[in-house]
Amino acid sequence: MKIRVELTEDLTRYGEGLVVGIKGYAIGAKGIWSRNNDNFTTVIFDNSKQLDVLWKGLKIIDEDYLKEVEMKKAEEKIKLKNAHDIVITYGPNGGFKHLSFEYDKGSTSIGFKSQAQYYIDIFKEYNLEIKSVKEKSSAQKKEEKELDSAKNIVLIKNKNGGVKELNYDYISPKGEILNKSIKRKETIERKLKLLNALGKNVKVK
Repeated sequence: MKIRVELTEDLTRYGEGLVVGIKGYAIGAKGIWSRNNDNFTTVIFDNSKQLDVLWKGLKIIDEDYLKEVEMKKAEEKIKLKNAHDIVITYGPNGGFKHLSFEYDKGSTSIGFKSQAQYYIDIFKEYNLEIKSVKEKSSAQKKEEKELDSAKNIVLIKNKNGGVKELNYDYISPKGEILNKSIKRKETIERKLKLLNALGKNVKVK
């Protein structure tokens, strides 16, 4: 399929006459870059130059194609009313990772934030439930794995009833059984929450 496009960036360093405003046809993945990266498309320009160009450096001016795209968007928007299991996943530091959801076409996952926002806006318009999930850091995953293997867990309290020390045995990444003793209050409280979530039995002394 050929799509009429207009160049929005100066690419004269790659070919004579490839200035802003020159028109051509995007013809799909025909070059080295476009065959390996969906962000590129091969363009045959009106001056007969052929080059793989980033989509962001092109403006689509093909009216028939744009009408078809808008029609498909409208049809898809109707189907998105039935979307469910909508989840926005964020990284450990809060950055966007991906959007996933289920609807008539099956499971969908989108990693581009701008594209995901298009769908999020539609879901909000339909008042659909959107869940947010934050991925755990490698340190958090390591701690959770350690506590999942924990045994002989003992919480020692001081005379006033406050936490004094937390002891437990666990299996190291090398398969060794090791013992850990923690005395910092904030760390103890965090680990107790994780142990409780994992359903671990904690003996109190």
